[in-house]
Amino acid sequence: MTLSAGDEVLIPDPGWPNYAMAVQLLQAVPVRYPLRPERQFRPDPAELAGLVTERTRLIVVNTPSNPLGTVLPAADVEALVRFAEEHDIWLLSDECYDALTFESPHVSPGRFDRDGRVLSAFSFSKTYAMTGLRVGYLVTPEDVAQHAAKLQEPLLACVNAPAQAAALAALRGPQDDVVAMREAYRERRDRAVAQLDAQGMGYLRPEGAFYLWVDVRDRSAGDVAGWAMDLLRKHHVAVAPGTTFGPLGEGWVRLSLATDTEDLLEGIRRMGEAR
Repeated sequence: MTLSAGDEVLIPDPGWPNYAMAVQLLQAVPVRYPLRPERQFRPDPAELAGLVTERTRLIVVNTPSNPLGTVLPAADVEALVRFAEEHDIWLLSDECYDALTFESPHVSPGRFDRDGRVLSAFSFSKTYAMTGLRVGYLVTPEDVAQHAAKLQEPLLACVNAPAQAAALAALRGPQDDVVAMREAYRERRDRAVAQLDAQGMGYLRPEGAFYLWVDVRDRSAGDVAGWAMDLLRKHHVAVAPGTTFGPLGEGWVRLSLATDTEDLLEGIRRMGEAR
């Protein structure tokens, strides 16, 4: 439908590792586009254009971002849709954290879609804390939706009935808990970055999702995975090494805000002691 064996897909680096896995499962080729600290981890259209070949079929966009916590402004989102138009490729938009933004609202690429090339993926997992129930949905042009429905049976069969009922209850019920959860993440973010500031550690201030991207280049000596393992063994703190999310994650680690606040602050304090 969108990809054949040997086709190329542009995926963010750093980005959720399952993007590359899914592309490779289809015998297509993941091509990483860089998200650099000097650009506040926002995509550079010039670099994107340089990666396009005659085999490029799709670009993956993730805002709010896992692992970065970035929320792309409307101008950036529209530019990515126009980029997809210019090169006649699909745009797959991962919007699983759409309800979890702190300062600026989430802007969907679908808002700027003029010719039915944006495919948007959403999830109940983050908004309603329903991760284990595995419920999500796609927003696509009608012809794509018809193909997706045909693929669902051999790939998934269906979402189990209790999970469907839970999703329906989440949609129809009060939304107060979503707001409360978002505010809890905001408070944890603010306390976490204050702790990092006090320890003189660098970071990317997250604008959405529930992750904190922390700069440990001054202490990981070019081996962030090894440093993270030492942190676990010696200080009993688990973090996700940045290279989990792509080569450009070297020297960074991802922290999760989806935990007890005091545990989070103690973990950051111990990180400050690790060298």
